[in-house]
This record gives sequence, C-alpha cells and structure tokens, in this order.
Amino acid sequence: MKNNLLRTALGLATAGLISSQAMAGNVITDGEDIVIKTKGGIEATTESGDFSFRIGGRVQVQADVFNDSMNLVNGDGGTGSDLFFRRARIYIQGDVFKDWAYKMQFNLVDSGSGGGTAEDLYIRWKRFNFANITVGKHKEPFSLEELTSSKYVTSIERSPINDFFAEGRSLGISIHGANNFWGYAFGIYDNNDQFSDSGAQKWAYTGRAFISPINSDNALLHLGIGATQRNAADDPDDAFDGTGVTQGIRSSDDIAIGIDPIESQSIMALELAGKLGPFHGAGEYHRRDTNAADDGEDASADGYYVQAGWFITGESRPYKKGTWDKVKPNNKGLGAWEVFIKQAGVSLDDSGIDAANRNKGDITTLGVNWYPSEILRLSANYVYTSWDEELASNGDDLVRADSLDLEPGQSTYDSGHGFSVRLQAAF
Repeated sequence: MKNNLLRTALGLATAGLISSQAMAGNVITDGEDIVIKTKGGIEATTESGDFSFRIGGRVQVQADVFNDSMNLVNGDGGTGSDLFFRRARIYIQGDVFKDWAYKMQFNLVDSGSGGGTAEDLYIRWKRFNFANITVGKHKEPFSLEELTSSKYVTSIERSPINDFFAEGRSLGISIHGANNFWGYAFGIYDNNDQFSDSGAQKWAYTGRAFISPINSDNALLHLGIGATQRNAADDPDDAFDGTGVTQGIRSSDDIAIGIDPIESQSIMALELAGKLGPFHGAGEYHRRDTNAADDGEDASADGYYVQAGWFITGESRPYKKGTWDKVKPNNKGLGAWEVFIKQAGVSLDDSGIDAANRNKGDITTLGVNWYPSEILRLSANYVYTSWDEELASNGDDLVRADSLDLEPGQSTYDSGHGFSVRLQAAF
C-alpha cells in the first residue's frame, strides 16, 4: 500500500513538473494571436497581418588574389591578396496597420564605408500598390543591377559602370509602384555629398520605369529605363569631387575621374533582361553628361555590361517587381549550381575629362555560384581587365602612366588579373 501511495505521489509530482515546464514556454499576448517564423531571420506577424516585425541580415566573407594593374595603389603590381568582410549588416523592418512600413539597416562591417553606418533608414506609406511613398534614406531608382540586392547579383561585385553612374542610397522622398509586369519610381534626393563646396542645398531628381510583358516562373522579358539629373548650387564654383571605376575586384584600386567645376550632371540607363528556363541574361548601358561651369569643357562618359548565366541544376532565376530575387535550390542536398560569363566596358576618354584619367577599359568575369540553401551561397570569380593606356599609381589612385614623372622602377600595366571567392549567409 505504501509503495502504491509512493508511486502515485511520484507520478503526480512528475506530471506537475512537466506541466509547469510546458507552461513556462507559452507566449501570452494582449491581443490577437501572433505567428512566428524562423526560416531565415526572425519574423513575427499578427494573425490579421496588420502588424509585423522582422530581424535579418547578411554576412559576406571574401578572399581576393590579384596582380598587375589591380595591385598598383597598395602594391607594386606583383601578386597580392586580401581576406576581409565585404559586408556584415543587420536590419529591422516591419508593418504598422498594413498601411505603414519601416526599415532600419546598419553596417556592422563594410569594406567600402567601414562600420556603424546606416544603409536603409526610412518610413513608407503603402496604402496603394500603385503609389507608395518612401521618406528617408533608401536607394535611388536607377539601374537594374544597383537595385538588385548585393545578396542576389550574379557576379561577386557589381559592374564597373555601377560605381561611376549609379548613386545608390540617398536621403530623400520618392513615390513608386510596381507589380510583376510594370513599375515606376521617381524621387527627389539630397545631392550635397557629390560636391566639395558647402552652401546652398543641391538636389537630384531620379526616376525609373520598367515593363515585363513576359513574366512567368520559367520565362521573362524585362525592359527598363532610368535617368537622374544632379544639380549643383547657384554658385558656379561648385566642383565635382570625382568618383572611380573599380576593376572588378578591388574597390581600393580605382580609376579616378577628374572633371572641371560643373553646373549639373545628367545620367541615363537602359536595361534589358530575360530568362528561359535555366538560362538567363541581362545587360545595361549607362551614359553620364557633365555640364561644366563658366568656360569649362563639358564631358561625357559611358559604359555597359552584358552577362549570361545557366543553372546547371535546372533552377530558373527568380524575378520580382523589376529586380532579380533570391535563388531557391530545387534539391536541398545538391543545392543550385550556376555558371556565368560577364563582359563590361567603360569609355572615359572625352576631352573634358582630366588628361591623366582619360582611358577605355574592358572587364571580363567568369564565375560559378553554389547555393546549398536559400541562406547560404559560395561564389568564385576570375576577373581580367584591359585598358587602352597603361596605368600607374599616383599614391592614391590609378592614373595614366604617361601623365606621371615615373620614378625608376615604378610599375606600369595595361591589364590585370584577379580571383575572388566569397562565402555568404543571408537571413
């Protein structure tokens, strides 16, 4: 009898302990039920969908090996290498009463801008799909490749024309609307960062439109056009700070561009992209026209890229509302395998460009991407660059060798080789 009572007491105590532990894991809300998802990031959404909250990010670890013209600013043209975090970002975004949204994305580490900088920082009104309004720091609507996230672009680095022609993120206000068959965007942005002179506010006006008359899971035709007008202040002494064109791997070894003091710049972009089953392709043409101040000489520059890719494992490249989207492997074990070739060129030989920087270049990229899952990606790229005029380092940038009084033994090259590998986790 005593043994039976003892067993009964132990059983009740054990049941109570299990019950208390189970109750400790319950989530109690003061309103409607909440749906929590943990597949890639953490997302919580109310059952009605009125409110949502998501935490995500990306980590990109990269290793580069390079020589010749790719290793002149920080080296002598011999073989160099680098291991670094290309990007490490975290973001928080959500919806409020369905009609409002917000996003805050920060760099923890970035090879281009260091850490601690804000990438996206905006509030969006999205009552109507055809007329959303975004206020804050966000990407200007320009260029298919620029608007496609760095997580989803085919090559490890975007095309060289992207560095020279596409502004990226700016503080401003924009109106935009899109579905999978058409879309548009127009915004007004702060343009002060492009000019060295302080004073009156400078503005940029940027817009883009696209159509996708063919758009299914396995077939796509995308046509797009973009333009931006970037004005200086009324002071004609405003000077364009200049920019650079990367050689496809090292963002530090840029081809510097020197242009006389200017009044304004206008830039345009044409986009063409498509896919058919596992094959996909894309291309863009960009042109920048710079209007000089006073008696300065106007300058023009242009460039392009074309690329073609093939998913060996049969996937079709995802596309969503005017940009490329996340690759989802068909086989979770094998993953998705993609090979591609990319050709890009820049023409910077207008007489209005400083003589030390006039040049023409071509960049060829061969690459392979492996997507073990929707979160992970491993990429390897070989890059070859070729320039019409030999390059040398002036200590800070790459310039034409014939513009310098070369020191004995100073290296000059008209081409360069590079190999890059990146491991990415995006959640």
